Amino acid sequence: VTADIDNIRSQPVGAFPGVGPLNGRVKIEQSVGSLSLAANAMPLLWPALTDQSETIDSLKAAIGIDLRDLQHVFMDSDIALLDEGIETSTRIKATLKPGQSPHLDIQSRYSAEDILALKSWLPRKKMAPASVRWLDRAIAGGSAQNGSLLFFGKLSEFPFDDGEGVFRASVDVAQGQLAFLPT
Repeated sequence: VTADIDNIRSQPVGAFPGVGPLNGRVKIEQSVGSLSLAANAMPLLWPALTDQSETIDSLKAAIGIDLRDLQHVFMDSDIALLDEGIETSTRIKATLKPGQSPHLDIQSRYSAEDILALKSWLPRKKMAPASVRWLDRAIAGGSAQNGSLLFFGKLSEFPFDDGEGVFRASVDVAQGQLAFLPT
C-alpha cells in the first residue's frame, strides 16, 4: 500500500501534539513500511508542555515502522526541524510493547542563532513556576552551538534517578548574557 497524504491536521490529545498541515507519503508492504512527512509554517500545539502554540518554519521527518509482531512494534525516525534560527536534527528509535512503557533511544543535535528563541521550547508545565520565571528573566542573549541531547531508557522511568536509563544534554553558548540577579 502506498498513499500520498496532503494537508493532514490533528487535534491535541493528551501528551501528543496538535500538528498540521502536513504533507507526506505512506508506504507499507507486508507490515513493514515508512512514512515521510514535510511541513512549512506549521502550527504546533503541545498542551502537555505549554499552553502556547508555536509555528515551526520547516519540518521534515522520515519514519520507519515494523508491525510484523504487534507484541514488539519498532519505530525508527529521522527528524529535521528549522524554527527562528533554531536547527535540530534528531534520530528516534522506539520500541513499543503492550502493557509496557515505551523504550526510547533519542539522539539530537541542535543550534540556535539567538538563544532567546529556545525559551519558547522549554517544557514549562513540567518545570517549577519559579524556575520558569528565573529562566525567562535570566537568559538575556547569546547563541547556542554544538547542542546535544541523549535520552535512552523507558519513558516511565524518567528522570532515571536510580540509573535505569541515560539523560544527557549539553550546549556551547557563545556571547552568552545571563542576568542571574534581580535588577
